[in-house]
Amino acid sequence: MSRMIIATAGALLLAAVSVQGAEHTALVSGDWSSLNTWGEAIPGDGDSIILRDGVTVTVSDDRIIGTSGSNGTVAVNLQKSGALVIAKGGILRVRGDVVYTKGIDAITTAVTVQGGGIWRWDASKASVPQATCYNFHPSGDMGFRGFVLAGTAEAHASLDSDPAGGAGYFTRKDKHNGGQFQSAYGDIARIGDAQTPGWDLGWFRKPGGVTWDVQHTSFTQCGMIRIAVARYPGGLFRHTRNIHEATRSKFVFSALLGGSASNGVRALTGNVLDVAALENSMADGYTITGNYFGGGLSVLRLSPSWARCEGNFFRMFDKWRYISGHRLGDSFVFLDRDWDNPHVLEGTSEYDVELDGLILSHAGTANYDSGEWLHISHPGLRRSIFLPNIYGYCSGEIIAILGPASGKRWEFEHNTWFGGFKKTKEYAAIQYSEHGNTSSGVVKSFRSNILWNPQLPGKEAKFFKINDIHSMNADQRGELPTRDVGEPKNIDYNTGWKYTPDKDVDFPNKGHFNNWGKGYIGNWSRTPGEHDIDVDPRFVDYQRDLPLFATKCLGIKPSRGEWSATPAKPYVTGDTVINKTIILWGLPVLYRYIGTGANPEPGLGTRKEGDIGKWRDSWEWASLYYLREGVRTGQKFGADDIIMHLIKWVRTGYAPTNPLLKGAAHDGTDIGAVPFATGQPKSEP
Repeated sequence: MSRMIIATAGALLLAAVSVQGAEHTALVSGDWSSLNTWGEAIPGDGDSIILRDGVTVTVSDDRIIGTSGSNGTVAVNLQKSGALVIAKGGILRVRGDVVYTKGIDAITTAVTVQGGGIWRWDASKASVPQATCYNFHPSGDMGFRGFVLAGTAEAHASLDSDPAGGAGYFTRKDKHNGGQFQSAYGDIARIGDAQTPGWDLGWFRKPGGVTWDVQHTSFTQCGMIRIAVARYPGGLFRHTRNIHEATRSKFVFSALLGGSASNGVRALTGNVLDVAALENSMADGYTITGNYFGGGLSVLRLSPSWARCEGNFFRMFDKWRYISGHRLGDSFVFLDRDWDNPHVLEGTSEYDVELDGLILSHAGTANYDSGEWLHISHPGLRRSIFLPNIYGYCSGEIIAILGPASGKRWEFEHNTWFGGFKKTKEYAAIQYSEHGNTSSGVVKSFRSNILWNPQLPGKEAKFFKINDIHSMNADQRGELPTRDVGEPKNIDYNTGWKYTPDKDVDFPNKGHFNNWGKGYIGNWSRTPGEHDIDVDPRFVDYQRDLPLFATKCLGIKPSRGEWSATPAKPYVTGDTVINKTIILWGLPVLYRYIGTGANPEPGLGTRKEGDIGKWRDSWEWASLYYLREGVRTGQKFGADDIIMHLIKWVRTGYAPTNPLLKGAAHDGTDIGAVPFATGQPKSEP
């Protein structure tokens, strides 16, 4: 009996050793499945491996490695130059960390996943799967070996985490320097989460070379991409033709690589991002073009910012903080919610930004507050169009100057603005002295703008061109009104169509104001607007906006006809319908189903109730989908991509046809954001 007990104990001991797994060292380069690669045994589930320097092991079938231990347990040690290759048809399930030896010269590629190969972080067998996250990292500070997805258009490379466990990620292990990442034609899913970035990389002192280069890759349910750096001048950051869906963080990127473009590649081009792009990050020297952003592009307050940012589409749900430096141009900013007083574009006091050629659209209902678009420091605004909201009026103010201007001087030239909703008082394109008197001359130029009111039936909609907000209040807060907030000679050549007539203007502080009139309510040395031409601009077609793009411009037909509250079969994701409500001039709008079961009437809503039935949870403007698809596929319209096609289509509609505006601007060109056009205008509603 004693022998039996001893034998049983020995078996249990052997089983315990087996559970802990063995550590295998690759002796020579070769296939994982070859005994010659490993010597005594081929490693498997529950084992760990070491790849000696210079040894490359290729996975061409289904393999599992790692002990499924807790966070920090190492499954693969690649030393200084050992490497793994996941070939076509191969899948490696990694149940532990992957570590390589630190060193400033540790720069060779550590892992390559070829087209048709799969790398999968797998914490499904850990003791607490969802709380276990395995990662790829150097052994200490200064390690720059790359992880590469080398797919093709025909065969993508895959990187993901098993959904039964926590997410895998790439990290520096709280060190200053480490990591690089490359992907071409990759499919990435569940890397990082809401708390932990999927990628946490840093290059303070790395020698020149690839740092982040990702193209034609999809990111699904991934965490933030964090790249913490000083103003590192070398290396490469390129993020091109990628699509991000179901992002688990509020931003895609945090703390981008700094430095000037002349010292390396800085490019964010042709991507579809479902959330905001940056979290107060440096974007110095970047070229940012042709992107669909599900939010703003907030750069660091102390950063001079991008070299070029234009031709982008921004779908906004919240304030854009912050814009800093250089030009933001030829882009579409789309507010897709009910939003009073949004202060959408918020600048910084440290660096100015020039706004040029923007289209700003409000797809919510009417502003009950003044709703200024611009906030704080935006000294230049040119060639921009402030569209009516979805009810056809009230863009919101361009800007409210809140008080002392700290030496700033604003220039507003060649813009087209739609104003005029009245609740208790009119609002103006520019409203100043909101929080106390501002300085004389703070408006450097307000010239050659079209300020227009479509006068929808049944809507009392009037506006001023400029007004001192204190002029509307009995209490001047102990201050007399500012005289000449701008020199009258520089507040001129504007068109005000159906602004509030002087005879209808009444306010309690008239005694404090001189020479107000022509829609300019303030204290002036002489009345502004000497050369104003107050006529109907007669636009080519003012009924152009993003929600109408799919039908009016692209000519897309609905897949399920008109919307029905009781369809013959339930709507499924991707179905499109036409529906008419009182919004967007009662024109038919194409909607795309994105819900699961609920079927509220798309587009239905009032200001007091918001979106009835929360229709945006089940439907989206179909134009958004076709815009995303056009960006993803690189769709072209002549020389233009789909975003520029949208922008030009809208701008063409807001070309005036009234010949009185031709050549009448302060600079000898045409008044408004768009040059004069010959042809028949669209009649007013």
